[in-house]
Parts: sequence; C-alpha cells; structure tokens
Amino acid sequence: MGKLDPRAPWAEIGALDPRRVALNTSGWMLPSCHLLYFESPETAARRVANEQLGIARVELEAPRIFSEAYPPVRHPERGEHWDLEFLFRGVVPAGWRPHHPAWTELKFLDPSATPRVEFTRSHDQVLELAGFAIG
Repeated sequence: MGKLDPRAPWAEIGALDPRRVALNTSGWMLPSCHLLYFESPETAARRVANEQLGIARVELEAPRIFSEAYPPVRHPERGEHWDLEFLFRGVVPAGWRPHHPAWTELKFLDPSATPRVEFTRSHDQVLELAGFAIG
C-alpha cells in the first residue's frame, strides 16, 4: 500500500487528474490504474508494477475478478457506477524494498490492523472483495 506523492505524474501512471490526486494524498491506496485502450489486465498489472513500484519483471498469479455496481457517493444523481476490478498478487524480486518516488510512503500493510478511515479511493472495499479483513 502507498500514500501517493502529489508531485509524481499521476495523470500518466495512475490515470488520476489533479482533483483526484488532491483528494487521495492522505490515505493508503493500492498501486493501481485504469486499463488503457486495448490493454489486457495482465499487461496493465505489469505496467503498474513497473511505473508505480519500479519492478520491471514480476511473477503474477491469475487475477481475481470482481464486478460491482453502486450509486456514486459524490454524485448519486448520475445513477449506477460500475466497476470491474482485476486484482493480481505478485511476488516481488528478492531484495526489493518498498520505495518508489511516486509515493511519499510505501509499505506492506496488514489491512486487518489498519482502520478503515486510513484507506482512500475505496481501496478498503477492494481489499475486502479480495478476502482481507479491514481493521
């Protein structure tokens, strides 16, 4: 999990516009991004590992795939919002330590020991879908 550095190029590496960057600087989030046009989920996971973690080669397990529809909290008048999430677990290379300039802080975090209010971008809910208990 990481706390993003607002000075990093998040429009390119995380598909976050400046408003979303500002909204998400204080909480923990998963390294993540939207799929780019014509990009497969696995290619996207490898791109995220490289661009956001500096890991050029990562061993990935098959993804867990989740779909959910819900009214957006900020704009319920827009109707249902649909998310399709591909969660990959990867094995980091030996000797890799959690550090990358895109983040002010980056570490392996125990979700069950982390209060829900410390997560951002609803990544607490994404972790729950993946089977983690949230503190």
